[in-house]
Amino acid sequence: MDSIDIFIFIHNVCFLEKSKRGKYLLLTAVSVIVLYGIFRVPNADGQRNSSFVIDIILATEYVLCAKQIARQGKIPVGVLKFLGDLFAWLANMQSSVFVAVSGLIVALLHLFYLAICLEQDSRSRKGARE
Repeated sequence: MDSIDIFIFIHNVCFLEKSKRGKYLLLTAVSVIVLYGIFRVPNADGQRNSSFVIDIILATEYVLCAKQIARQGKIPVGVLKFLGDLFAWLANMQSSVFVAVSGLIVALLHLFYLAICLEQDSRSRKGARE
């Protein structure tokens, strides 16, 4: 863990609302346990599998926080995230069933995020015209 990770973690714990602090700590603990478990699986490529677990976590976070992310650049970022993870999935999907399934989940989450962004963009453009 880098010092920036520790700083971000402490910052989030200190400045999050009390109702969100417990959820944040729980999700962080679950993420650490899942990533630790991925590296403990015998005969599995822990580094590759953990990167796909992290991709699922990030894609889920983007979908859940889509309305709170600033409008500027949401669509290009979403497209680039989708393409980057799609090509990583296509290059690695033959390595294991876990990678194939998790990559598919990540791709679907990215598409869902892009759908949310496009809907918000069309609503904001309609509101600007009126």
